[in-house]
Amino acid sequence: KQDKYSSSNALIIYPDVYKQKNAEALLKNILSSNRNVSPEQAARALKLASGNIQNPIVVCDGTAVLLNNQYITNDAFVENNKIYIYYMAAIDYFGMDGEAVTELGIPVLERNKKVYINLSDVIAKIGGQQKIDAKNNNVYINASLVKVNGKYLCNYKGSFDKEYLLESSEMKQVGQIRLNNSQQSTNLKELCNSNSWKLAANSINKTIDIRIPLQVKIGEQYIKTEFYNGRYYIDSESAVGISNIQNQNLNLYVYKEKSYYDVSEIMEKNECQQDSYFTTIEVMGPLNNNV
Repeated sequence: KQDKYSSSNALIIYPDVYKQKNAEALLKNILSSNRNVSPEQAARALKLASGNIQNPIVVCDGTAVLLNNQYITNDAFVENNKIYIYYMAAIDYFGMDGEAVTELGIPVLERNKKVYINLSDVIAKIGGQQKIDAKNNNVYINASLVKVNGKYLCNYKGSFDKEYLLESSEMKQVGQIRLNNSQQSTNLKELCNSNSWKLAANSINKTIDIRIPLQVKIGEQYIKTEFYNGRYYIDSESAVGISNIQNQNLNLYVYKEKSYYDVSEIMEKNECQQDSYFTTIEVMGPLNNNV
């Protein structure tokens, strides 16, 4: 695989569960396809493949990180028995954006003009396990995660084959979630279906990502947004009768014969609150320009 974070190549050796003994033929195909695999890397991979391995092993220049035996990146290093991983990989796989890192108090380190986060501390705080294979420079992480809009929400203790049940108290952290207080658990499939949200569950990586579209809350009214060219808009017809919006002379943008207000412009003219999962922007009222 070509690592999208380090732009270097990694060879991954998997246990030969079907006893095909075809590692040498596979490696010849890789070398003949000009994928920039060095002879030393190929020789080491072939030697490992000839042994009796129990878990995938990555042969690469850096420290390889695997989540639930799935390769993530080699843009990582071990220092004082702590694993540091490139921050973009931490965001993509663990939902550790800047806000989540700050909330959990995760140490950050800069090296070679790149930012790395302490993945060992992340795993300790979210309830996962880590194992360092110093001989092969591989790090194995075991963790099950729930993310909302790509940001870490909580550790997942349920199964990946049925209802995706989660404690209701965990979901109440999200801005526009309205749940039955009498229920201790929430069925994520039913919740997403009833709200037309997207539920992406990966039983191999053991991650669940709930995609909740952004809404603008004005008073007791929730207005759905539409996303075009990197910006969020609300339908102007949905804002009819809302004085906070109608009296502010906002620009109207026309798309496919419908008029829209730019959410960014609404936020510039109003005091707003945004939840940390970017699901709801609540408009509190016009800004006091005298302050």
